[in-house]
Amino acid sequence: MHPLQTFFECCGFECQSYSGRAMYGKRCLAVVPDATEGGFIADCVEQACRAPDECTSEVIKALRTLRTDSMGLGEVYYFPGIPYTEGAE
Repeated sequence: MHPLQTFFECCGFECQSYSGRAMYGKRCLAVVPDATEGGFIADCVEQACRAPDECTSEVIKALRTLRTDSMGLGEVYYFPGIPYTEGAE
């Protein structure tokens, strides 16, 4: 499992598989947080402060690839190139 998925699960976010714009059916890791974008970022920063340094650098690198899609009532945050591992919890 990718460290970013582990990180999100530790933050309490539910991870899922998603195919975003211009991905042509390829799937990747995604989260649909209940929080606002600012709340999502704050939760990530708070968790990153507790994570080991080697995990934090992987998470920061991965977060830089973040993309978003609007789903009408909310946002999905997805990470092209980062696989989602089903049943990883």
